[in-house]
Amino acid sequence: MRRLGVDPGDARVGLAVSDDEGALATPLCTIAARGEGDPAKRIAAEALREDCKEIVVGLPRNLDGSEGGAARKARLLAGRIHTATGLRVVLWDERLTTAEAHRALGAAEMSERDQRKVIDQVAATILLQSYLDARAARKRESLEKTRDKSADASQTESEWSPTSEDAAVPSVPERDASGRRGARGARDVRGRRPQR
Repeated sequence: MRRLGVDPGDARVGLAVSDDEGALATPLCTIAARGEGDPAKRIAAEALREDCKEIVVGLPRNLDGSEGGAARKARLLAGRIHTATGLRVVLWDERLTTAEAHRALGAAEMSERDQRKVIDQVAATILLQSYLDARAARKRESLEKTRDKSADASQTESEWSPTSEDAAVPSVPERDASGRRGARGARDVRGRRPQR
């Protein structure tokens, strides 16, 4: 399922999109937050164009986890995006994604002018990749728990316990003193004498 990542800002909104498997996020575009109409409608148009089924909006929390004015604006934007698309909208903690994007672009030796053009897209990509990685980790944990439960169940099911079927175990005749097999002293495979 394709997902759209949204890094909201006062001046610009960065967008990123995932691949069909929901494993890899890539930068998509940057849209103006003001002056060109409602950004929620433009985000909805991008989601439709990219055939996204879920939208992940960055929630800019403070370092202590509390929410300030930017988080309130992000929640309002998420609500407007949901109204415009009808799609599931997830709020995802985006603390420090812009700082991480600046570090990545600085390491790529981009000029500050060039960085400004793509910084919001890169932040949206980091945000969306974080969400995708967390989903994949939860899915792996769930599969491991399921495998562990089914392994425990199959071990329990394969343990032997005495049942009425034990009487139907075929007999293995014992050898008599002359070394021949005979019915006398015959025992089943568990060493018990058959009932007559």
